[in-house]
Amino acid sequence: MNLKANRPVFIAIFIIIILMILVAVFSKIPKNPEETLGNTAGNILNDGLFTEVDGVVYFSNGADSGALYKMKPDETGVKKLLDREVCYLNVAGNYIYYYEKSDNNTGAFSFLGRNMGIYRCTLNGNSSYCLQKAPVKYICLAGNNLYYEYFATVANGDEADSGIGLYSVLIQNRGRTL
Repeated sequence: MNLKANRPVFIAIFIIIILMILVAVFSKIPKNPEETLGNTAGNILNDGLFTEVDGVVYFSNGADSGALYKMKPDETGVKKLLDREVCYLNVAGNYIYYYEKSDNNTGAFSFLGRNMGIYRCTLNGNSSYCLQKAPVKYICLAGNNLYYEYFATVANGDEADSGIGLYSVLIQNRGRTL
């Protein structure tokens, strides 16, 4: 075996390993303190359309088809973050957790199906990521878990019609638990 001839292969493998390590380290979602609450119970029961964190109000704008906005408490600095219908807003750390109500059954991309589910994005509306694709209700962030109500049916892709249950998904998206 000629080591000089294989040197570029070894260098390429080394670079790929380093890149994989960097991606794993820098893409990790930091944990929240256990006492973290993403919104109030009263607001969640009213579809979680508003929440305020660190002097910023995040809200679902009914005048713009429920799109996600942010503003200052004095109603200045209004800025659109997402052009999707959202509710059950929860904010903690560097992320907004929300339920996307959008139903993409019309238009050029109707073949993609429904976008309904629990999503996470950064505080400026970038990097949306689906944590749980399902029609759910009453999402509440507590610590590092998003708790939600879900009606399990075979029609939704579940193994059995088990009815309404309380489920959770980790903010790092490690799967749904009952």
